[in-house]
Amino acid sequence: MQTIEARKYNIHQSIDKIDSEAVLSKIEAILSEVKNHPVEQNDENDLDTRIEKAADLLLEDYQTDEELTAFSVLDGEPYLEVDDKVWEAVKPTRKGVTIDQMIKEQNYKPIVAEEFFKEAAELNIEEPIEDLLAMLTP
Repeated sequence: MQTIEARKYNIHQSIDKIDSEAVLSKIEAILSEVKNHPVEQNDENDLDTRIEKAADLLLEDYQTDEELTAFSVLDGEPYLEVDDKVWEAVKPTRKGVTIDQMIKEQNYKPIVAEEFFKEAAELNIEEPIEDLLAMLTP
């Protein structure tokens, strides 16, 4: 069973690929309904009913919208299967932290493109990319 963080990540990734205005509007309506009528932890039947209604609302689009029918290959498959240990290591960003603060705290130094490409050229790699990629897989 995936952690809540993994499940939220999977949902976010799926939504990020949707370009259909109609589908996004329906998802927004569902999220608004959930936000305005939060489910109590012990009210699983209500949650199941609301999920079923939401699925019914999107079913026709899911079956006919070309942007979404591609997702049917993922039915029943976890979108991103990540070991729970990964999610133990991934921590959410502190509330109120700025990018400038994170850059300073992590001593971030951006890569200079010219230097990177110069060093890459100096490696003088002659093997085809296919051979190099094959070396990475067992």
